[in-house]
Amino acid sequence: MSLKDLFESTKVTKSGSADETAYEVESEAYTDAFVQDKNEYVPPVDFSTASNFAKYGSAAKYYEDSIQRIYSNYPYDGSKYEVLDFHNSSSYLDRWMLEYKYPRTTGYVELGTTSGSGDWLPMVSGSADGDPATATFTFSDKPNEESWIELTDTDGTTVRFEIDNEADGAKKASATFTFSDKPNEESWIQLVDTDGTTIRFEIDNENDGLKKSTATFTFSDKPNEGSTITVVDSDGTSVTFELDNENDGVTGSNVALNGIYAAGGGATGTATDLVAKINAQSALDIVATNPSSGVVLLTQGTGGRDGNTTITLNDSAHWDTSTSVNVPTAFAGGAADVALSGISAAGGGATGTAADLVAKINAQSSLDITATNPSSGVVLLKQGTAGTPGHTDITLNDSSHWNTCTSANVPAAFAGSYTAVALSGISAAGGGAAGTAAD
Repeated sequence: MSLKDLFESTKVTKSGSADETAYEVESEAYTDAFVQDKNEYVPPVDFSTASNFAKYGSAAKYYEDSIQRIYSNYPYDGSKYEVLDFHNSSSYLDRWMLEYKYPRTTGYVELGTTSGSGDWLPMVSGSADGDPATATFTFSDKPNEESWIELTDTDGTTVRFEIDNEADGAKKASATFTFSDKPNEESWIQLVDTDGTTIRFEIDNENDGLKKSTATFTFSDKPNEGSTITVVDSDGTSVTFELDNENDGVTGSNVALNGIYAAGGGATGTATDLVAKINAQSALDIVATNPSSGVVLLTQGTGGRDGNTTITLNDSAHWDTSTSVNVPTAFAGGAADVALSGISAAGGGATGTAADLVAKINAQSSLDITATNPSSGVVLLKQGTAGTPGHTDITLNDSSHWNTCTSANVPAAFAGSYTAVALSGISAAGGGAAGTAAD
């Protein structure tokens, strides 16, 4: 381009106002500070080793004073001028500490400007290199019990702090429901505490005990000589019965089924003799009956889930050929652990059911759950230990039926807790706003 072309160019530079110029340079003071920073000589000293610069006094004190000055005086929310002025007024050690050691990039956002103000106001920048992130607030009173605040550090570790001025621990998981009627006999509800202890409670208004486990099978023929069947009661007592129709003896302590022929032989005699021999064992808490020819019905003497014990055969394939209804592998039907047998005494119906359930739950020393009746028919369950492990399931034998007996249905699980650090020292720290802040 020739000199003539330059003078003949139609391009012009628009003159800007003072405010427009200020938007770019922030303030006159910032410009001066910027020039000062650029003109300053910085000696090439390695401040990572105190011997490179510390000649007198405690070397550690140099570092301590530098860090204290930064966290006490750094203009975290200041303008660009204030940040640069802090830099210019800092010692060489302070500058090195801030640049290489102080955690100044954590959670940093740069704040922008409003034109013409002479200083800069919020505008998110997303820069990764800046000043330490802070959050400041002032209490005017203590928040309500169980209020919480949650903090997360740069590593993603999150901790929740809960107001616990009453020093009763962090909030615990709970479950509430309201009976409108008594559920059917043998209905049950199962609760699990934070340790995994599980207990099932069964409606027993007739006070005839927990539902008992049973086992039923039907002989179609006599099994081979020497065949055995072993049954176990709810206490763990085990007895083995051995086919001995020829009455020539059995193995060890087995009980001989040697009355088969006298009882009619075949399927009928086998069923009859087995029933008789089971009932003859005083140590075995199992009752046997013959509801009809060839049929054997075994019932545990004690109700509850402990009666769901195994039944063992020496050769199940062979026994299956001798039974039209095969021998089950275990007793079944025992459903619960604790009988709700005090319903009538507690008033009956919805009120009595709620009251007896609460009483029986609180009577279980191994179950870390506390139960109360806030009002008639209402049950409030609370885990004894705080934290999310308390969000355990609540299981019903038939939720549809239970829902017809509750105006506020039984929830599927405990809820409402979390893992938190209890702020239980508020009173000791002075109470109110000051104690809350201190704790």
